Amino acid sequence: MRFSPGQSPSDFAETIASFAGKVQAVAATGIDHHEVTAAVGLLRGRGIPVFSLLSDFAPGLREAYLGTNNLKTGRTSGWLMHHLTRRSGKLAVFIGGHRFHGHDLREAGFRSYLREYTSGLEVLDTLLNLETRQLTYETTLELIHRHPDLVGIYCAGGGMEGAIAAIDETGRSRDLALLVHELTPESRQGLLRGTVSTVLSTPLQPLAQEVLSAAAHVLDHGMAENPGQRFVTPIIVTPESL
Repeated sequence: MRFSPGQSPSDFAETIASFAGKVQAVAATGIDHHEVTAAVGLLRGRGIPVFSLLSDFAPGLREAYLGTNNLKTGRTSGWLMHHLTRRSGKLAVFIGGHRFHGHDLREAGFRSYLREYTSGLEVLDTLLNLETRQLTYETTLELIHRHPDLVGIYCAGGGMEGAIAAIDETGRSRDLALLVHELTPESRQGLLRGTVSTVLSTPLQPLAQEVLSAAAHVLDHGMAENPGQRFVTPIIVTPESL
């Protein structure tokens, strides 16, 4: 396993390209950018398939995308927010970065559902948190103070720990719905305290099995002419699930 040294396109691209000649297949989570696409093309040209996980990148060149259907996941989050909020008001959405394809699709699905089925909920301009807790914490505090009618926050990517801390600090957990992704020690405790309303968790074991199966199929039969995608269904976790 290797981590990218940063979130810039060149960091992701260099990390992916560094596997050339060293492995038989690569599975990665990263941003969608032409530099990353070029790195994936380099590996594909050398017979090394690349699988995008959780957030798609290099469509048309990567071997397959494996993860949740992020557009549907976003609409599911919109449905949950619609039924969790107890009054009309404003909603905030956090994404990790402008190049995370999965975050963009979740945001689009979230807005699409609310636009179609609600009228009393206003989604504010999307906020960038770089998937960091400190920036999410500071921005959430600012949101709460600036918008007394804030009724919900959707963290479409990482950094949810900051939103949890800010809501705890301001005592707004009773009237502010918080939807986050992935069940971690922090989000679990947030559920138990009532700070987190719902967690949409990726089933990691089935996803890992799908990745290994897809890689084995490529090694046995060669790369696909038409790169595809495989979806896993997210697990919806509520306080009563624990």
